[in-house]
Amino acid sequence: MNASVRETLHETIQATAAADDNLADSVLLGFLVVGEWQAPDGDRWLSKVSGDASGRELPPWRERGFGHEVANLWWPNEGEDEDD
Repeated sequence: MNASVRETLHETIQATAAADDNLADSVLLGFLVVGEWQAPDGDRWLSKVSGDASGRELPPWRERGFGHEVANLWWPNEGEDEDD
């Protein structure tokens, strides 16, 4: 994937900050986008794109860190209330 695609994704995600009071005046340092795909034959798979403001792919340790945060810290464990 070329840098211009990553730069475009970065700019698009950064632009959403203007509509979120919690993100106003914040700068996006990196991102990880995961997409689910399905082929005509029904096969399904995931792909990922990551990047920073300069269009570089994030190093694997940062990608894993983002994934860990999302998978383990953003949702309560099964059976727990979100407000606990």
